[in-house]
Amino acid sequence: MYLPKSKYNKPKYSRGDQFELLNGTDYIGWYFKTYKDEYFTGKAPTSKSQKLKEVIKDDTGDTGRQFLNDYVRPTEKDYKNGFLTRFFLQDVRNKSIIEVKQTKYSTLRKLPYVNGVKIDWVLTSPAEDGVKNGYIFFGSASKNKELVLEAEKVIKNLSSTIKNYGEFVK
Repeated sequence: MYLPKSKYNKPKYSRGDQFELLNGTDYIGWYFKTYKDEYFTGKAPTSKSQKLKEVIKDDTGDTGRQFLNDYVRPTEKDYKNGFLTRFFLQDVRNKSIIEVKQTKYSTLRKLPYVNGVKIDWVLTSPAEDGVKNGYIFFGSASKNKELVLEAEKVIKNLSSTIKNYGEFVK
């Protein structure tokens, strides 16, 4: 690889938390940035320079490498609005599904191997279906189940991770 000096920045050093090699291993060492906003190993472009992938961090400094659930609960504002926006992600490599908060969702959604979906989870009573004057009224649990089934177009088997469609309903 050849680039004139005007086409790349002076080299910097990574301690292993900024970049990964394309095979997924952490990169520790010198790197440089090109005019195309691409990162490569070494102090200057050579035939041995390898492309690097930037490790994305969210506001909390989490790199998202640990694909773990967040603790999600509705607030009083959510109850006043009548819904809670829930964020689900799926790692397409191993099919694992997690629920996360919005900041982590925004960060991890950028990764090429992650699918994500938002669901406006209904919080209003009653949770169960009912009949009034011969008409069937669908409760929050039925509405939430329909939302999850629609979301399964993006995240396969999402319904298998949700145990209670009336969860959080007051």
